[in-house]
Amino acid sequence: MAKPFTPLRLVILFGLIILTNSILWLDSLDNYFNNRDHIQVSNFIPNWLFSPSQQLHLQKKLIPFSTSDSKPQKHIAEESPIPIIQFSQTTGSVPKVLFAGDSLMQGVAPIAIAELKKIYPNGKFVDLSQQSTGLTVRRYFDWPKKIAEESLRQGFNTVVIFLGANDPWDIYDNKARYIFPSDEWQDAYRQRVNEVLVFAQAHQIHIIWVGLPNMDVERVKNGAILQNSIFASETKKYDFEFISTESILGSLDEPFKKYLQDSQKGAILIRGNDGIHFTPYGYRLVSNQIVQSFKERF
Repeated sequence: MAKPFTPLRLVILFGLIILTNSILWLDSLDNYFNNRDHIQVSNFIPNWLFSPSQQLHLQKKLIPFSTSDSKPQKHIAEESPIPIIQFSQTTGSVPKVLFAGDSLMQGVAPIAIAELKKIYPNGKFVDLSQQSTGLTVRRYFDWPKKIAEESLRQGFNTVVIFLGANDPWDIYDNKARYIFPSDEWQDAYRQRVNEVLVFAQAHQIHIIWVGLPNMDVERVKNGAILQNSIFASETKKYDFEFISTESILGSLDEPFKKYLQDSQKGAILIRGNDGIHFTPYGYRLVSNQIVQSFKERF
């Protein structure tokens, strides 16, 4: 005869259920706190505890990528290794472009792609931008790896990058911690930028790196000043292109402006209420700069 469930046994049972679910979803929990509070649970919990949740999500999480032709979409595992392929690719008259970045790029890429398709109907344009990503945290999304992976797989000759608003926080690299905005943080961040640039140079892929705009959030604004300096100096070393947004959106050392003064239309709202993102008009201003760059190159 089965023993009746006493209150103590019920508590233990529910505790085991909660513990099991927590372990199975530990990776997601870590990601949630990282995106919301920039706290990495993985810095306080042994790495082996993440194995069950990582295996569970690796089986479920397949990332689709779009192509410009009519073939069915393929899927690749997010954690698949970068294939070791050696090839030399020259930039021809037809652009094959990867758009990489965070939520800022999510607003810019669709507008830029729509315009570029009109100019280059035979071109290939793929938007892989994803919100809450950047270069500081890459446990869940590693942009240098993703750019290399997709460039080799899809034959891109140009990569447009617009990211960084999620990055002005401490960098954790194994057991090392680089405090923002220390010199050590800047060196570590520069190294991650260079991971992209070194790969691109080796495979003759042109990089267009879009600088961060003026911000109304002090920490992000201060980060943008440092990050833009790194983006500009490093792209110059490799003879790549850096597009500054300050000429149209205001210098980073000036007060934040939500409106753009137009001689005919008057004050035009270009920035969102959060002081980071844009209105559709603002996104188009950035997109126009990217499109102009392609007109000059192709």
